[in-house]
Amino acid sequence: RNKNNNTQKNSGDFVMTVESFDKYLGDDSQIKLNQVLNRDTFTWSWNSIYDTNEDGTLKLFDNYPRDNEYKLTCDPLDNRRLVHIFYHYRSWNKESLEGSPHFEGIQTFLEKLDPKSLVRVRAVCDVRKPSVVEHGFYTYYDAAPYDGLKTAILFMNTNDSYIKIEDGTKIDCVYNRLVVFPANMSYTTTSCSDQPQSIFIEVNYF
Repeated sequence: RNKNNNTQKNSGDFVMTVESFDKYLGDDSQIKLNQVLNRDTFTWSWNSIYDTNEDGTLKLFDNYPRDNEYKLTCDPLDNRRLVHIFYHYRSWNKESLEGSPHFEGIQTFLEKLDPKSLVRVRAVCDVRKPSVVEHGFYTYYDAAPYDGLKTAILFMNTNDSYIKIEDGTKIDCVYNRLVVFPANMSYTTTSCSDQPQSIFIEVNYF
């Protein structure tokens, strides 16, 4: 794999690092992974990009205290995307949701990523919009119990969308590119305008 980018930001007593790697998976592995997402039996569910309270702030799924508040910046009508959950461990009630029959299909990717433990694994599909729109910076994982958690995003197709990290790092959506950064760093995804959809797999892990 080719390391593409490495930026650092001091935060308190530790250094947060953003890294990206081009051609992360071998060609055969990446093709097989795309085949999993394109199966007739692969199911997508409509979700909010940014689950919000009535005032537009991020609705949290736990009760851990936080210092930051995040707010949707795109038009609420654009706050929709397709999601497939492979795995989700809800640490606040020690409940695991591992209901995807396609979980085995992403094992080659997970084995290379080599996590010690998984918190959430999902596939995301953002459908085309007339222009590229940033959705709004957020993270669910900036509370103390998530210290050391990482976010990894593997892009499944090339398009004009991108992700932008809170430190200003911008990672273009390129086929088979992986970006890894601390999960307590907020980031925004965007829509794409030059392809029917933008697809990526996101892993939150220790």
